[in-house]
Amino acid sequence: MAYQVGRLLVPDWRNVEVGAGLFTYTFIFRISSQDRLPPGAYCDLISRYARLISKVHSLASIWVQVDSPALWYPFEIRRGLDRSPMPCAVTRGGSRLTLADFNFRPGVSQHGLPAPPFAPDPQSSVGEDELACLRVLARVTQGLTSEVASLSGLGLRRARDALDSLRRRNLVDHAFPRSAAANSARSRGPGAPAVPSPATGKNLPLHRGGSGVPPYSDVYPYWGLKKRGLTIALRSWGVPAGFQFTARLAADHGEARRHRVTARLWPAWLKKDLGLNGEIWAGWTEVNLADIRSSPDALAWGSVDERETLFWLEVESGHRSTEKTLEKITKSFRASSWYARERELNLVFAVLAIPWVQKVLRTAFMNIEPHVAVIVGDWRAFGELPVIQWGRVTTPDRGLDQKKEKDTAIGRCRAHT
Repeated sequence: MAYQVGRLLVPDWRNVEVGAGLFTYTFIFRISSQDRLPPGAYCDLISRYARLISKVHSLASIWVQVDSPALWYPFEIRRGLDRSPMPCAVTRGGSRLTLADFNFRPGVSQHGLPAPPFAPDPQSSVGEDELACLRVLARVTQGLTSEVASLSGLGLRRARDALDSLRRRNLVDHAFPRSAAANSARSRGPGAPAVPSPATGKNLPLHRGGSGVPPYSDVYPYWGLKKRGLTIALRSWGVPAGFQFTARLAADHGEARRHRVTARLWPAWLKKDLGLNGEIWAGWTEVNLADIRSSPDALAWGSVDERETLFWLEVESGHRSTEKTLEKITKSFRASSWYARERELNLVFAVLAIPWVQKVLRTAFMNIEPHVAVIVGDWRAFGELPVIQWGRVTTPDRGLDQKKEKDTAIGRCRAHT
């Protein structure tokens, strides 16, 4: 059951005892790091809720309960809400609320206050895998099957099954460009029936600010979100009807398709490369991070060597001059190193690039801190990265040979256990 606050629906509410006979009037939001939404976007949404709730209830406060495998995500939510116009507390799921959890002291009462009006709680009409795909498309608006699989963390087969289910329910569009349909027909041989696709060769009627957008690919079939699918994704994040939630959108800087695809495949790239040597919990493209102006082309969050790690990706297609490329990469490197140091995290700073950029970058990184590893990889070699070495730079010619030796040694150890 949800609660009505003005035109908002709040998932939960409680008079929380925070001292001897003292109660807060607290609205509760339960979020997860697996909701396919970066922490900054959630902070934008909850801050807007806070401004509206504070106009209705002067003693109200907000308690955000974050389901997360590690600390970075809930800490980013806490930092993002530190300047909220009303008292906000952020804890991990299952934690007990105390006054110390709030950014500033909330209003309290001695006997608690009456509950706000009940309201029907909108329930999701799709399964978990389908919802994960809808949420990814709500951020990127259009994408290939492999991209949705990577950003949702589902893997290709599960993502394909979920997207097909959504298409049958008319929640997403599946567009077949003319070249893809022609190639498919040729592969089936002469006389084969045409590929069934009502969207062949046409722009998808996607809903981003109320207008259509150009086709995502002229070569490969791709997926786009319909209005009903977008509505389900927004309600799952707690966005009420009539809210403009543009913070959900991944920034579009007009990159070429190859650049964009490489960035979106970053979580899957890491999972394939790390195997059993690490974990990837979540990943996003074009993430805005608190306290720094630089933003990665893609960011993944997980662990290596059992330590919480951010995997910062820059994609370099070679369209800039050598000087501009070095300037951009070194600026991002300094910003990401500072960010990881402030958060007490390990950092893998990765550049996936064409060959000449790889050569240029081999000597570009100076004063690498012990918690940072730099890897320069080939953007054509999906799932292959140089070995991660803390405090050092590894490149394809050196890193992959070292990784083969390491993997061989690990395989021998497992063979004898």
